[in-house]
Amino acid sequence: MNPIIIISEFKDATLEQGFLSFNKNDNKFKYKFITVISSEYSSKLDFIKQCKNLFSKKPKAVILCRYINNLSFEIIKNCKVNNIKTIFFIDDYLYSVPEFIKKEKYSSKIFKNQLSQISQQVDYIVTSTPALKQNIENLNYKKKIFALNDIRFHIYHDLKPFKRPHPVIGYMGSKSHKSELDHIMPAIKNLLLKNPNICFETFGVKLDFKNIDNTIHKRIKCRNAVSGYKQFINKLNNLGWWVGLAPLFSNEFNRCKTICKWIEYTECNVPMISSAVKPYINLGTKGLVKNANDNKEWEEKILFLINNKSERNKLIKKSNEYLRENYSSIKAVNKMQKILDNI
Repeated sequence: MNPIIIISEFKDATLEQGFLSFNKNDNKFKYKFITVISSEYSSKLDFIKQCKNLFSKKPKAVILCRYINNLSFEIIKNCKVNNIKTIFFIDDYLYSVPEFIKKEKYSSKIFKNQLSQISQQVDYIVTSTPALKQNIENLNYKKKIFALNDIRFHIYHDLKPFKRPHPVIGYMGSKSHKSELDHIMPAIKNLLLKNPNICFETFGVKLDFKNIDNTIHKRIKCRNAVSGYKQFINKLNNLGWWVGLAPLFSNEFNRCKTICKWIEYTECNVPMISSAVKPYINLGTKGLVKNANDNKEWEEKILFLINNKSERNKLIKKSNEYLRENYSSIKAVNKMQKILDNI
């Protein structure tokens, strides 16, 4: 069977979770993925040359994995010449990025035009969630759009459970979502002021200590992000957090997100508290996370979990059971193969 070529700018979590994991495990996945990482080439000319070489071998399809730039159009053009189907994979609602995500790239007219043109020119679009699929369908690009089920292939890393001897609250995420963490910082600062045994850490985000009481500085630590998804999971597990936080604003962009953060916390045996918004509110109704509506509830629910080991263990146990039952590698393989079979 002819392979499927995946074009990506970086070897990041999107590529790792979305595609590479399928070929790393004994899961009887029938398709072979060949990746081309544009950032690994010294020149654009060398990158395009490698793509053309692979296209000449008649792959089943070419997937642009969140690959949005001018080179995308040359790739699509070459695929059409060689009668190769093209797929655009996207895992965020980049067509409407909220202002609090302060990335100039997403707000530029050039990026928006590239995204729109790519969506129009490819043969198919694959999204990470059904909600994202629905939103893109509403944009009327007039093509077949497939949706994966919230999370793509999930690897069980068999991590050894670890907890710090003293209570630590943690937040992990990218700096683009810092304003969502800032929104609940009053609750976290109150907790630290009232409870001298509790510490707070961030992983991937730095805080502005100017707005934090000097008496609690020593109990707050900001840890740098790490490269590589396996390294990230191992680092998160080794932090030994007692409670993990997932604040989100309620908007269309966030409603289209995956539940990856809950999966990552769950794998590291960290019970999660989230904002009472989609997609996490659905997990709250299943008893897999605690949802908070305002800073008062954030403070109350964090303290409740910190003081109740049995409740933390209950959330961890139930979440792991749900994860293994609903996001098994077999289900992920079947879903991905069904999509690719229809390309």
